[in-house]
Amino acid sequence: LRVAVLQELIETEKVYLSDMEALVSVFVFPMKMTSVVPPSDMTIIFSNVEDVLPIHQKFLETLTERFTEAQSQDTAHDVQIG
Repeated sequence: LRVAVLQELIETEKVYLSDMEALVSVFVFPMKMTSVVPPSDMTIIFSNVEDVLPIHQKFLETLTERFTEAQSQDTAHDVQIG
């Protein structure tokens, strides 16, 4: 059961990260470059998405590495995340 939960957490994080990357590349960057929306409104609309993105990238990377390592040692059922 623990392995299934970890796999679901990793997959959910991948989808979330993909959505955040799309948000930044499709909306945030183009809107900043064209100045269509004032910077104050950009902050209101998108908050700190650009600051949060690298945190989630690192989280997914670390989580995946730890899970993969545990699977290769046949200890995935003992992995603890906290």
